[in-house]
Amino acid sequence: MIPPRPDLPTALGTSGVRVRTLVAIRWMAIAGQTLTFAVVALVFGFEVPVVGVAAAIAASALLNIGLSAIYPRSARLLGAEALLHLAFDLSQLGVLLYLTGGLDNPFAVLLLVPVTISATLLSARATLALLAFALLIMAALWQWSLPLPWSGPPPTQPPLYELAMLISLALTLVFLALYVLRVSLDARRWQQALVTTQAVLERETKMSALGALAFGIDRDRRRADREVFQRAQRVHAVIGGRGHMAIAQQVMFESGGRA
Repeated sequence: MIPPRPDLPTALGTSGVRVRTLVAIRWMAIAGQTLTFAVVALVFGFEVPVVGVAAAIAASALLNIGLSAIYPRSARLLGAEALLHLAFDLSQLGVLLYLTGGLDNPFAVLLLVPVTISATLLSARATLALLAFALLIMAALWQWSLPLPWSGPPPTQPPLYELAMLISLALTLVFLALYVLRVSLDARRWQQALVTTQAVLERETKMSALGALAFGIDRDRRRADREVFQRAQRVHAVIGGRGHMAIAQQVMFESGGRA
């Protein structure tokens, strides 16, 4: 019997992120952060906490270099490993936003990105945990942050407006994460069901071929049995009618015919 292949559908249903994908996304984020703060500090001349910002960006770059050195590019990060890496990205972005105005910074919307990646690639439990962590970071930034970098006194928003910004970002984050998570889980189930069906059809095809082979072997065996039975009948007839000389002649005749 040909054993089924349950590992392939199970592997498709397993959540995770490829190291190559995570490294590429993080390098893009590092490049964008570096370019943004270079423009803000050098072109616009705004006062930026250079040491803190540089340290946060350098920490992300060092993690990316270590990740590329430790893991093969084709490896996958599963479960807690992938969750911790995305949580680090959220923390690093939270530190940068704390140093540059908190939720008043227009780039605060980037807090949606790690959670969206988690909803696309990781499990529901991991996504909900990362969603709660992102909401906690938003709440902390709403309460504590350094002033927004500006050439003069930084603009201030009314407290009610800042609360509305917090609520709008939080609702957007929750809606986007749950929607993407639902679509991603449905897609994984459909893909797993499709591959399972293909594996079953392939197994049935192999079983049909095996059955046809067994039928052919059985047919050949029965044909051989009939030939043996017919020869036995001829031998019995010779014994009964013509004696031992006839037996010898019959045997010699059949031996000559086979030759």
